[in-house]
Amino acid sequence: MRIKHFGSPNSILGFGRIDLIVLIAVLGVLGAGFYVFMGRTRASDNITVCTSNLKQLGVAMAMYEKDNGGRLPYAFIRYGKASDYGPSKDVWDSLIFPLVPPGQNGLAQKHLLRCPADTLPGVQGQARRTYAMPSHSTRPENWPLSAQNATGVGVYWQWSFEGKVLTNFILVTRTRTNGPTEEAITLSLPAVKLDMIHAPGSTLLLTENAWAENSAFNYHGAIIDSVKKHVSTNLDIDQYHGGKINYLMVDGHVALLYPSESTGRADPKHDDPGKKFPNVWTIGHGN
Repeated sequence: MRIKHFGSPNSILGFGRIDLIVLIAVLGVLGAGFYVFMGRTRASDNITVCTSNLKQLGVAMAMYEKDNGGRLPYAFIRYGKASDYGPSKDVWDSLIFPLVPPGQNGLAQKHLLRCPADTLPGVQGQARRTYAMPSHSTRPENWPLSAQNATGVGVYWQWSFEGKVLTNFILVTRTRTNGPTEEAITLSLPAVKLDMIHAPGSTLLLTENAWAENSAFNYHGAIIDSVKKHVSTNLDIDQYHGGKINYLMVDGHVALLYPSESTGRADPKHDDPGKKFPNVWTIGHGN
């Protein structure tokens, strides 16, 4: 009786060299596919978490507005030095955060201020924040607000802008440090009221400003000037939500858009050139 041998100098456990090469190639393809799948899954999870973060911050914004006579929170007031990255109570997230309910563990939900896709380290050891308000111009011609207004909702004030405050909606008294001395100053700060916004469903309230200097509860990064700036300088757009960005509107819903779509233009790579989008960066109803 003859016994069949499966092993040979050119085989291992019954597999020939060609079989092993084919097996390794198949495993490589499967591994690459799994890596891509996991990457897409992580990206999808990041979008879901980031959208949820913005919606919860939007609820706190709405509560602040109801508690303050229909006024939206201002973006920030800066009294101190430009190099100060410490927390301030006069920044939009400081204003609304007391209205954010604690998590199931009873702790403050500071994680809501950061998108999981934003992995940049902080500056000077400060906690990071991803989100920012679109800035509103302080130029006289933009007050009072009108249907043709072309700037955003984020009103801000810093010491270098003294004398340009025009409208007495908010009175704030704070102590400003000026070198070795301190002085009390009272500001008359213009405010954007909800009834001034003509299209709340297509007017931007918060968006993503993934920038190392965007520090939680600090004026650094609290506003963003334009979509051009937040794409060209702050985001690796191809790696960030698949090229899209989350935009929280004044009415509380979140839109996931390509940056060009947020400015009212179709995305050249993905949309029909004739497709229409509102410009979410402006308050005016002509957006």
